Amino acid sequence: MGWYATGGKFKSQDILINELFRKYNPTPVFIVVDVEHQNEIDLPTEAYIAQEEIGREGSVIKSFFHIESSVAAYEPEEIGVEHLLREIKDISLNSIESNIHSKVQALKGLSGKIEGIRNYLAKVREGKMPVNNKVMGVLQVSLYAIQEIVNLLPNLNSEELLHAYSAKNNDLMFSIYVCAMARSVLALHTLLFINKRDEEEKKEEKKEEKKDDKKKK
Repeated sequence: MGWYATGGKFKSQDILINELFRKYNPTPVFIVVDVEHQNEIDLPTEAYIAQEEIGREGSVIKSFFHIESSVAAYEPEEIGVEHLLREIKDISLNSIESNIHSKVQALKGLSGKIEGIRNYLAKVREGKMPVNNKVMGVLQVSLYAIQEIVNLLPNLNSEELLHAYSAKNNDLMFSIYVCAMARSVLALHTLLFINKRDEEEKKEEKKEEKKDDKKKK
């Protein structure tokens, strides 16, 4: 598939290393892994492929182009992660709150991507970066998608929507409360059952000890 390197950005000599991997794969994927990544929104990886482009003087230049990437897991790995999260998940965090939190994180990530697009377009306008028709085509599609997302946003000033959110949240909180009460009752019942069993075992042990003493006499 390709190769990877650690660091925040790729270096000029990475294109030469990529050429060595083309002996085994005509289009190797180059992954840059940021080991000091501290942003909780973006992934610590960036994927690139090498392509040829024509320079201003007509010469052929090989450079890296960013491609979309995602991090996925096999089904056994997903099951293991779910079991782990089940142990450390806060019971007070209901599903609607976690969904809102994930949506906020996603919007923060989208905001960062839009900021990157804005900076790129500003550099192109100022002449600091050359115009790339492929990038402009992708940006045009992305801007249409962003406009569609904005048009689909709900009206949060509606009292009916706020009432629906409150009712849903109250229902979920009531379910969490009932589940917590049930778990407490079951845990107390188990504790009492264990204590009763231990007392019966101790009585049986004492009876056995008395029988042994009588036999010895």
